[in-house]
Amino acid sequence: MPQLEIPLQQGDATFQQSLQPVLQQIEAFREEKNRIYIGRASIGKILTLISLVPLCLSYYFFLFRVGVYNVEPVLIFGLFLWGGIFFWVGMPLNEYQDSYKENVMPMIARSLGLDEYKLKGEIPISEMSTARILPGYETYSSSDYFAGHRKETGLRFAQATFEERKGFGKYSHLEIVFQGVVLMIDLQQPKFFGHTILFKQSGMIGDWVQTAGTDLQRVGLEDPKFSGEYGVFSNDQVEARYILDPLMMEKILNLYEIYAASSLTMSFMGAQVFVMVNCERSLFDPPPIEMTATNCAFAESLKGEVSHIMALMDYLDLYKPPAVGSG
Repeated sequence: MPQLEIPLQQGDATFQQSLQPVLQQIEAFREEKNRIYIGRASIGKILTLISLVPLCLSYYFFLFRVGVYNVEPVLIFGLFLWGGIFFWVGMPLNEYQDSYKENVMPMIARSLGLDEYKLKGEIPISEMSTARILPGYETYSSSDYFAGHRKETGLRFAQATFEERKGFGKYSHLEIVFQGVVLMIDLQQPKFFGHTILFKQSGMIGDWVQTAGTDLQRVGLEDPKFSGEYGVFSNDQVEARYILDPLMMEKILNLYEIYAASSLTMSFMGAQVFVMVNCERSLFDPPPIEMTATNCAFAESLKGEVSHIMALMDYLDLYKPPAVGSG
């Protein structure tokens, strides 16, 4: 399996040493929240069972006594009630997870040479939209935002989820259309004269939807394996072939194995390279509340996840993309 070369920074040897006092403080907080969670979980089970009695009686009354066959209000009330119980029970879990991230993730970021970490940070949707590779969506949420520089190149990435509404009327619902990492690489100066995008092949209709209303045209590439996996479109055919040379195409294909990604979408335009890796799992989840927080190995595994994202820049060699003119 292909491997990324993980970037190492000065101070890696002392990372665990500096982390240990922080983890000890988090451990005291974890023990407190775990006790509260266990107590609430027991109460929540009792409340759920008790709530079944009035809900079943209401259902029986409306259906058999009154003769009203629309019992949706009863069901909706039950869902809201159980949702409230579930939220109340889970509050200590969320508080512990946020505390762990807010204390550990900034240390991981600094140890890797990054400048910033925000638990609820995001790459502005206005910047991502210009890349023309976002899926159709109704809601956008983001977390675990990192920012900094690597080899004098700006780097920002975060976990992101896009949801699109499916169905009609009362049967409509939100469905996740993207869940993974979004990565914005900010070059020192514009390197791309045109706009090139690539995305997972989705058939002729999918290709048309992605490029409708644009001046982007399909790019013919010599590698049949890559062309079978990806659709490539650009308004500068010559530059697109410079960007996607045989080595780059091979590296992109290998990213499936490295990230266990279900799809990879990229945009090259001006001074920015925008990457969306749909890995369908949360990369930066803290340890479960049942696990001792002083376990440095888990913090090291989180650091490894961040390092892998940063190493994507090295792997694709995006620091100095070829500056070519239109041809």
